[in-house]
Amino acid sequence: MEESSLGREIAETNEDEEDSSEAELLKFAGRIQTLISELLLLSSRIPPQFRDPRFDPVLFDLRYFDSPHNFEKRIEGNGELEELEDQLRESCSDFMKRFFLLANGIVFYHKELLRYVNDLHARNSLEGALQSEKGKQLLTESLALFGCLLLLLEHHMRGYLREKLLVAHIRSDHCFDNPNLEPLCLLCRVHRPTASTAFYQVQSSHLNSSMVTVQWPEEILLRFPFPEPVVESVISHLRNCDIYDHTPHYPDLEHRSVALAKQAGYVYVLLFYIPEYLHDAVLMQEIVAMFFQDLWIVPIFMDFKVDLSFSWDMYKGAKASLSCCLLPAHVNHLCQLHSSKIKDLMSVLCSTLSEDSLTRDYVLNNSMELLSLIRNCNFSLRWLLLHRTSLYKKGRDIVISAVAAHQIDEATLILFLLKTSQLEFVVKQLYMELLEEKDAIWLESRQHANDCMQDIFKYLGSWVISQRVREETLEDIFKNFSLEVGSLDHTNVDHARGKLHLVISTLTEIKQFHEIEEALPMKQLVSATLQYLQDMLQALNLNKDALLAFSVITDATYSWGFVGDFVGKLFKIIEQDSTIVFNLRPLFLKFRSVLDAPLLRLSQNQSPDLPFVSSYYSSQYRALIYAILEVIPATLFRMLTDDVAQALQSSQLQKAIQKDKLQEIIMPAEQFHLMKAFSQMSVFSRALAVFSGTHFGLSEMDIEGWIKEKTRKELYPRFEYMLKPLFLFPQTGLQQLEMNLKKTATHILSQMHLMEFFQDLMHIQGAHIWEEEFTSFLKHCLLKECDDFVSRRKEDLMFMGIQPLINNFSFATTFLGHLLHQVLKLTNPSKSMFIGPMSGWFDAEGCELLGLRFFDLLESCLWRVDC
Repeated sequence: MEESSLGREIAETNEDEEDSSEAELLKFAGRIQTLISELLLLSSRIPPQFRDPRFDPVLFDLRYFDSPHNFEKRIEGNGELEELEDQLRESCSDFMKRFFLLANGIVFYHKELLRYVNDLHARNSLEGALQSEKGKQLLTESLALFGCLLLLLEHHMRGYLREKLLVAHIRSDHCFDNPNLEPLCLLCRVHRPTASTAFYQVQSSHLNSSMVTVQWPEEILLRFPFPEPVVESVISHLRNCDIYDHTPHYPDLEHRSVALAKQAGYVYVLLFYIPEYLHDAVLMQEIVAMFFQDLWIVPIFMDFKVDLSFSWDMYKGAKASLSCCLLPAHVNHLCQLHSSKIKDLMSVLCSTLSEDSLTRDYVLNNSMELLSLIRNCNFSLRWLLLHRTSLYKKGRDIVISAVAAHQIDEATLILFLLKTSQLEFVVKQLYMELLEEKDAIWLESRQHANDCMQDIFKYLGSWVISQRVREETLEDIFKNFSLEVGSLDHTNVDHARGKLHLVISTLTEIKQFHEIEEALPMKQLVSATLQYLQDMLQALNLNKDALLAFSVITDATYSWGFVGDFVGKLFKIIEQDSTIVFNLRPLFLKFRSVLDAPLLRLSQNQSPDLPFVSSYYSSQYRALIYAILEVIPATLFRMLTDDVAQALQSSQLQKAIQKDKLQEIIMPAEQFHLMKAFSQMSVFSRALAVFSGTHFGLSEMDIEGWIKEKTRKELYPRFEYMLKPLFLFPQTGLQQLEMNLKKTATHILSQMHLMEFFQDLMHIQGAHIWEEEFTSFLKHCLLKECDDFVSRRKEDLMFMGIQPLINNFSFATTFLGHLLHQVLKLTNPSKSMFIGPMSGWFDAEGCELLGLRFFDLLESCLWRVDC
C-alpha cells in the first residue's frame, strides 16, 4: 500500500511539473508572436528621416560608443545640425522608443528562454518536456520562432538602420547606463552584406518582398545561442515525429512535404544553431528526403519564405543533398505534374460547382471524395504559387515555361484559387449544417430503417427461401435486425459502426436471393432499408475531426502575399465576368487563417497582448479585403456615365409612333449595352449586400462606411471635371459664359440622377453624400480664393507704389476664381453701369452685360448648395 501511494505521489508530481512546464512554454510561444507582430508593424512605419541623406550627419552607427564626445562635438555649435537633430527628435522620438522597447524585448526574451532551457537541461527534464505532444510543439515554436524573428529583423530592418535607431534613441533618452546595452548593440550590429551572383536573382518585386534572402544566417542566430544539446533534441524529434499530427490528414505519400511543411520551416531555422549539421552530407540527405524532396521554397513564418537553393548555397552538405532536387529533369517533372493536375482539377471544380449537385445529401454521401478533391487542389496550387518566385533562375524559368506550355497564366491560377475557395466554402457550410443535425439525421434514418424492416416482417410471413438462411426464417432475421438497429446508440461509435456493417452486409447478401429479386415489393423494401442504414452510417461518421482536417488542408497563410500581388489581374477578370465577384467572399474566408494562426498561443494563454497582435493582423486582413473590393466602386463609377444618366431620365410617352421610326426610337444596340451595364451593376449591388452581411472575424469591418468613403473620394475629381467649362479665358463674353453655365447645370443635373441611382445600388444615401461633398468642394474653392485674396492684399500693402493686384483674379486656380474674374470684368465700373429697375449691368450703348438671366443660370448650378 505504501509503495502504491508513493507511486501515485510521484506520478502526480510529474504531472504537475509537466503542466507547469507547458504553461511556461505557452507564455514563451505567445510572447514571440507579440514580438514578431511588433517588428512587422514597425518595419512598415520606418520614418523617412532615417533614409534621408540630409540627416546622416546626426545619425550615428555603433562607432559612436567608442568616442561619444567626438561625435557630439560635431553637432555642438553647428546651428544647422542642431536644427536637424531637433527635427529628428520631434518627429521620430516615438518610433525610436518603440524600436528600443522591441529590441530590449528581444534581448529579454532570449535571456529568459535561455535560462529556462538551461534549467531543463540541468534537471534532466528536457526529454520529459518533449514527451508530451504539446510540450514538443511549444518548445519547438519558442526556439524556432525566435530564430525567425532574428531573420525577419535583418530582412526588414538592415543593420545600419538598426544601429542608427539604437544610437539615436540612447542619445535622445540619455539611457547610456542601460544594463542590456551590450546585447542590444550585438542585436543591432551590421550583418555582412548579401553577396550577389548571376546565378541567383534577388528581385525587388512584390512577389519576392516576403522572400527572406539573408545569407550566413548562422552568424545572426549564434549571436543569441541556445544550448546545443537542447537544439539537437528538438531537431531529432522534428526528424522522427509528426509533432502536429498532420500526416493523417494527408494519406497520399506524395503529400508528405505539405503535411510536414510547418515543422520543415522550423527545421530550416534550427539547423543554423548547429551549422555543422549543414555540412554533414549524410544527415542533410536524410533531412532533405523527409522534408524537401519535392520543393525548395519553404515558408518559415506566415507568408515569409526562403529559397533553399539560395540559402544553402554556402553549405557543402546541404547543397549536395539538395542538388538532386534541383536537377532540370526533376524540376520539369514536378512542373508538368502540377500543371496537368491544375487543368484536370479545374474541369472537375467547374463541373462540381456548375451543377446543382452540392447538396447536403451529396456532401453526406461523398464527404471523403470532396475532401480528397480539395486536398489535391490546394497541394498543386501551393507548389505552383511558391515556386514561381524562386531565386534559382534556371528552376524558375523551367516553372514558367512549363506552366505556359499548359496555358496556365496568372489569370488561370487566380480563377483556380477562387474556384477552390468556393468549393471549400460550400462544402464546409453544408458539413457544419450536417454536424449540427447529426442527432436528428441518425434518429430519422433509424426510424425509417425500422419502419421498413417492420413492413418486411409483415410481408414475409414465415416462409423460408433458401438453405443459406441456416434454418432461420427471414422473418426471424429481420425481427432481430429491427431490434438491433432500434437499440443502436450513435454515442457508442465503434459498437454502432460494427453492427451497421454487419447488418448492411447481410442485407446485401439477402437482396441477391432469387426469390427476393422476383418479388418487387420485397426488393424495394430491402433497398430502402439499405439506403437508410447507409445514411445512419454516414451520420455516424460525421465528427469534428473532419473540420480539423479541413482547416489543415485548406490553410493558405503561405499565399497571403500572392493575393495582394494579384489584385490588378483580379480586377481585369471581374471586369470581364462580373459574377466572379461572388467568389470573393469564400476567398476572404479562406484567408481567415492569417488571423487565427498567430493568435492561437496568445488566446490559449489568455495573454494581455492578444488585443494588440489581433489588431495588427486584423488591419492587414482588412486592408487586403478593401483593396480587392476596390474593383466594385471603381467599376461602377466608370460605368455611370452621362449616357447612363440620360437613359435613366424619364422620357415623355408619345401618343403615336410611326412605323418607319420605330427602330430609331427603340435603339436596340444602345439598349443592349445599357441593359448589359445595368446587369453588371445589379451583380455588384447584390455582392456588396452579401459582403455587408458576412462576418469575417473583424469587429471593425464596415463595408457601408467604406463605400461611403470611396464615394466621397471619387466625387472630388468629378466635381473638378464637371465645373471645367467655367475655367474661362479672359476674352470670354456674356454669351459664352451663359452657354457654359447651361452646360454645367445640365451636367450637374445628370450627375444628381446618377447618384440617386447609385444610392439604390450601394444601399447608401448617395444624393445626400453628393450634396455634402459638393458643398465641401465649393467651400474649399472659396477658402482657396480668400487665402489668395489676403495674400495679394499683403503684397499691395508692402509695395504701395505698384498697381494694386487685390481684385486681379486672372491667375485663379479654381473655377470660382475664374468665374469671379469674369464677373468683375463684365461689371467694371469704368465700362459698365448698374441700372436698378433693370436689375443688371449695361454698357454705354445699352447692351446688357450681366443680368438676372445670368444669376438664374448660376442658381441652377448651385441651387442645392448652402455655403
